[in-house]
Amino acid sequence: MLNKQTVLLRWIARIILLLFCLLLIKGYFFHQTFIAPAIVSVVNGIYYNLKSPWLNLNLWINDLVHFNSLRKNLKMLEEENLRLSNQLLELYRLRKENEVLTAALRLKKEKLWRLLPAEIIFLDPTGLNGSFWINKGSSDGLKKGMNVITKDKVLLGYLTQCYPNYCQGYSIYRPNLKIGVKDIRSETLAVAKRDFKGVFYLDLLPPKADIRRGDILITSSENSLLLNNLLVAKVSQVISHKSSLEKKYILEPLLNKNKLTSVLVILNFVPHNE
Repeated sequence: MLNKQTVLLRWIARIILLLFCLLLIKGYFFHQTFIAPAIVSVVNGIYYNLKSPWLNLNLWINDLVHFNSLRKNLKMLEEENLRLSNQLLELYRLRKENEVLTAALRLKKEKLWRLLPAEIIFLDPTGLNGSFWINKGSSDGLKKGMNVITKDKVLLGYLTQCYPNYCQGYSIYRPNLKIGVKDIRSETLAVAKRDFKGVFYLDLLPPKADIRRGDILITSSENSLLLNNLLVAKVSQVISHKSSLEKKYILEPLLNKNKLTSVLVILNFVPHNE
């Protein structure tokens, strides 16, 4: 039997050993920048001397001593990624605004147009009446009949009513709206129409019209309400009828109304009948 003094000494030794281990762990985390490389270096030395038996131990100690640093680095990377994402969104917004202004200046130089940038307030998503509203009005010099285009010179439509701070207009999606168009490649004249199902097609074509799939159509001089040479649509399908020589030309509008937010109003063109 051990006497009480021996048992007490053993307990004291265990407590001292435990405190020593705690101090070692605490010292490691305070000085891991210097200690971790040293531990890894020692283990690597043992590994290269004893080869494969120490492989798993080496990998485990590498993971252990670098875990805290990896966790900190991961958190820093996540914060940096969030910051860069916010910067990209802001740069994208500024780039879009700059593109509209740059396009307005370019078109003004090329066509001697006076252009006013505006924002879309509402654009009929159903196509039932094809109307749209912009945030500029008569106080900005806008008048009924003025044409509205995108920065890419694609026709949106024309203004029908103007109030001091906003205007209403009809877009190319308005039912029964007829647009005189010209094929850029062949200079063939026709009329672009929209049926009750919302499909755009060509009408009033000359016999044996030279129009092909992929051709681009622009406004022609036959329009009383629209300027010449504004982009309108692309020929997406050419359907041949077996019973006759006639063909049906299906159009794809170049106007992407789902992504349209900014437009340009041409100030120095007002139709005479308006």
